[in-house]
Amino acid sequence: MKKSFCILSVCVLLVASISCKKEENKSVNTLPTSSGYFINITVNGVPYSEDIGDWSSEVNNRTGCDAYTYSHAYIQGFDLSTFSFVSYITHRQNKADFNALILGSYNVKDYQPYSSLADTLCNWDLAIYYYDRTLSSYVTTVEPNGVHNVTAITYVSETSSYVKYDIEGNFDFSVKNSANAIIHITGAYKKYIETLK
Repeated sequence: MKKSFCILSVCVLLVASISCKKEENKSVNTLPTSSGYFINITVNGVPYSEDIGDWSSEVNNRTGCDAYTYSHAYIQGFDLSTFSFVSYITHRQNKADFNALILGSYNVKDYQPYSSLADTLCNWDLAIYYYDRTLSSYVTTVEPNGVHNVTAITYVSETSSYVKYDIEGNFDFSVKNSANAIIHITGAYKKYIETLK
């Protein structure tokens, strides 16, 4: 009887341990992803990860800060009960202009698609908006001195209309919420963009 009870107790502990580990891993995906494209962010020390799939959208083609035409390539969003995060890579739309781009550090800026802020975006700016849903007034503003590092640009393929590139980068910036609290955000991504020929 004691032996059966001991075996049963050990089995219960093992099942509980495995269940806890599954729950711990459930909220954060790890790389590599099935598509190879991802975004990882850490908000005030808490990590979040998303496989963003083989999907891209180029939206709001506009003339930015230096008279070039830009596309804003949507990376991915996180829509949770405590915050909402959306990010875009701003890049020169035409292949001839895009070819002159170099790896390096660029700005992180607020982005509101239908406001004049979209016209202040420059090449390789990381355009984001972050909503703090813990407050009734959830709008935040990006603090100065945020950094977006473009670490790799890799040619993938082309058609008669466009050229596809994989882009990799990371970022480090803070936002201020309506209660004047600072929220620190870091992250990394890999996604593809398409430039017009």
